[in-house]
Amino acid sequence: MNRILDSCPLCHHEDSNTPPAAPVVSLATRVFLTLPTEPEISDGGATIVPVQHRGNLLECDEDEWEEIRNFMKSLLRMYHDQGRDVVFYENAALPHRKKHAAMEAVPLPYSLGETAPAFFKEAIMSADEEWTQHKKLLDTLAKAKQGLGKLAFRRTLAKEMPYFHVWFEIDGGLGHVVEDANRWPK
Repeated sequence: MNRILDSCPLCHHEDSNTPPAAPVVSLATRVFLTLPTEPEISDGGATIVPVQHRGNLLECDEDEWEEIRNFMKSLLRMYHDQGRDVVFYENAALPHRKKHAAMEAVPLPYSLGETAPAFFKEAIMSADEEWTQHKKLLDTLAKAKQGLGKLAFRRTLAKEMPYFHVWFEIDGGLGHVVEDANRWPK
């Protein structure tokens, strides 16, 4: 685990007071905004990252979630001012690798933002096993609108399970429990 933490580009190393290797764009108390550390899907993307190394975003506490949501709101406004839509996603499908949890923000043209839910639904349905133990799609946006609000994501998925989640709105989107990590896209 120490080897993973030492080589993590998103970790702040308090013992040596070394900032993350990824450039910090904005720093809150427990979460920061950075540029993507992996190749961007779309120009102008961003990454929301908890300061403390977490295996996935479900491990974050209430304060961290409040800051994550604040960054999401800020990015939504920024992309809207640029005439773009945005989807946020977390790919926590490989928990054994102990990667730093991060939420990726992907700006899209409005025309693609409108069709994004259908695209992700189709992609998720075809990406994993035909027969699974869990529901293929977990509609956290519908649950948010049914009364769970901002807690829909955290009350629908379990932090112990490998998962993928995409947010189309600030309160929810679609989730999927990944049962076969070898078949899941990296």
